[in-house]
Amino acid sequence: MTNRRFPRARVSFGADVWTDRGDGTTRVAGRLAVVGAGGALLELGENYSVGSLLRLWFILPGLRLMECQAIVRNGLTGQGVGVEFLDLESHDQALIKAYVEKVTGLATPRVYRDANQKTQSVKEIT
Repeated sequence: MTNRRFPRARVSFGADVWTDRGDGTTRVAGRLAVVGAGGALLELGENYSVGSLLRLWFILPGLRLMECQAIVRNGLTGQGVGVEFLDLESHDQALIKAYVEKVTGLATPRVYRDANQKTQSVKEIT
C-alpha cells in the first residue's frame, strides 16, 4: 500500500452500497477491506464495472456514519472493487486520515481547512 496519495489501512468493517442498475436502486451489504482518505477496497458479493457510481455508507470504529459517492476505479478479481471517494466531506476525510495514522503509525498531515477555510488540527476534531 505504498505510492498512494493518501496512506491506507487494512480494516474489516461493514459498508452499505447503494446503486442504480436501471431496474431501480438496490442495496448491497459489503465490507471495507482497505480504507484511506481518498478511497477504499470494497469486498462485495456483486461485480461492478469500472466507472460505476456507488453511494457508500460506513462507520469507522468509534466514529460517526460517513456517506459519500464513489466511482469504481478497478475491479480486483476475487478481492472486490477499488473505489475513489468523490464527495467525501473534508471533516470526514480528516477523520479517516487520523484513523489510518492511528492504526498504521504512518504520519499524515495534522491540519486541514474546513469549509470556511479555517485551519483546524485533527486533534481538535477527533
